[in-house]
Amino acid sequence: MVKFHMTTAKDKKAEHHYWRVIVTYNDGETSGNRVFKDREKAEEWAARQEKSPVVKKAVIEPFMRDAYAASRVHGGTKRR
Repeated sequence: MVKFHMTTAKDKKAEHHYWRVIVTYNDGETSGNRVFKDREKAEEWAARQEKSPVVKKAVIEPFMRDAYAASRVHGGTKRR
């Protein structure tokens, strides 16, 4: 019984994802640098961005962060 609960908790943690807001401007440039844990906050921020006259649209998409991206800052080379 305990093992079942532990595997369920691991499965839920593996499914956790974030929400990325991609903003497209009128000149065709895009920006996708805002990532949120909460979808409601992402929707509020996207709605606020769409009020701007220079923003064409704001799209919200699910986003999986790479857990080990911070450790690969130096491209895998040794620091001396």
